[in-house]
Amino acid sequence: MAASNVSTQIVNGTLVMTFRPITTYGRYIGPAMGSAITVTNPNITIQSVVDNQDGSYTITFAGKIEEETKLVILGQEVYTGKLENAGKEPGKILGLPSWLIWLLLLLVIIILFLLLRKKK
Repeated sequence: MAASNVSTQIVNGTLVMTFRPITTYGRYIGPAMGSAITVTNPNITIQSVVDNQDGSYTITFAGKIEEETKLVILGQEVYTGKLENAGKEPGKILGLPSWLIWLLLLLVIIILFLLLRKKK
């Protein structure tokens, strides 16, 4: 989902998501697939799916949109979590996982310590 250029906004209590779904192989899911988009949470409904004719879709979700669900396209799970967070990868800084940033920072500190310590 992070590569699918997802944008979300809440409008009058509904969630409006626009995205251009892309597979893990880097291929876009073509037009006319709107009917293949579903969610697994029975408390969330898809009010409308608009095929923007450029490979992107605008989907309006209603119901308990603050609950977690799975977004499914053609039977394949593409996202799990709160729909308004789709496309956002938590724990990323400059495109890297936060644990890697901390590891790199620790490595830099160790290198600086070794370089700047006084030799006896």
